[in-house]
Amino acid sequence: MPVFGGFHLMLEIFKKRGSLFETTHLYNIMGMHRTSQKAIEYVLNPSDPNQANREMIQYHLAVYLSALLALLEEQWDSGLDEVELSPIDVVNFMVERAKENLQAFVILLELRFCELIVMLQRAETKSCPATYCAALKYALLLCVNTNATKYVEMMSNFCIDRKCMSKAELKMHDVTSHRNCN
Repeated sequence: MPVFGGFHLMLEIFKKRGSLFETTHLYNIMGMHRTSQKAIEYVLNPSDPNQANREMIQYHLAVYLSALLALLEEQWDSGLDEVELSPIDVVNFMVERAKENLQAFVILLELRFCELIVMLQRAETKSCPATYCAALKYALLLCVNTNATKYVEMMSNFCIDRKCMSKAELKMHDVTSHRNCN
């Protein structure tokens, strides 16, 4: 059983992320610094995943920085002189904000798909079957919600095939398809 992924899977995930969230917020956010429809489409509907990846990383960090600044402002407004925050505090703040605000919820949901992309890239770079399979389950959710039927079928078959393998077959598959996760 071959392992699919790489260029075409990443391209499809970038495109589906763009199409799912284009009308909710991505078009407006990308339009702030991209002056033409073609320039926005370059990122939201890329022909190469690398062009969207460069933009996504900056966007991803900007969302986290925005949440951090909002959390700091909230802490300072409450009268604290010294504030110590961890990444977990920022994520918890984002989740709490998403419970109260629909726009924050949509951005947080879209951010999870950005993290899915990073997870898939890391799994392929490190050749880690466990991370790759976990990421595929989240990618499957994106593909189901955007009607990417070919990818839904491929991912489902991949997961079913892995589930049906004996321990020996699974070990052989992981050794020939991947190395380890370290």
